[in-house]
Amino acid sequence: MKRVLVFADWLWEMLILQFHWFFYVVKGAFLFGIFPATAALYAVIRHWLKNGGKEGEIQELYKKFYKENFRNANISGWLIVIAGVMVYLNWVSLAYITNPVAKMALYGIIILFSVLILVIWLFLFPVLVHYQLSWLNYFILSLRLGFTYLPITLLQLFLLGICAVLLLNFPAISVLFGLTIIALLQTFICNYVFYRMDPQN
Repeated sequence: MKRVLVFADWLWEMLILQFHWFFYVVKGAFLFGIFPATAALYAVIRHWLKNGGKEGEIQELYKKFYKENFRNANISGWLIVIAGVMVYLNWVSLAYITNPVAKMALYGIIILFSVLILVIWLFLFPVLVHYQLSWLNYFILSLRLGFTYLPITLLQLFLLGICAVLLLNFPAISVLFGLTIIALLQTFICNYVFYRMDPQN
């Protein structure tokens, strides 16, 4: 019975955390809220895993982490979005290139940049809330972790793929817990990588 109550408490806390994410995204008018709100969600989960959670502390922690990560999260997040849009536009433009050599060369370049952007996305938010760096170094460290710990990167992709399938098939769970589940999964995995890099940190 005790385990059921503990699990129910965890679900409730995750539901509240997801609600805070929605609230702060709206508070930032989406454009300026989506990335700091996401960073704050990851930071709260990191805090839980490291220090344990206390009842009623989510609002205070979320507000604190939202403010702390507002600038770096917005810069890093929107730069990667812009890079992703540019890669997508290049994918679309390939249909209009008739030279086979140029087309193959561009395919290679676009695939390379697509992989780099994907790896950065996988590690960006866990890195963002774990280290105090410049936005450029967040990208560099994310890439370094992604390729140094390639099995971890592949594991993330595999588990996130399973999560995506489950969340798409159960929309209610997606709305209530979707991002929180993904953030919990990524933070847990990335904390293992951070510990491997620096056991004292």
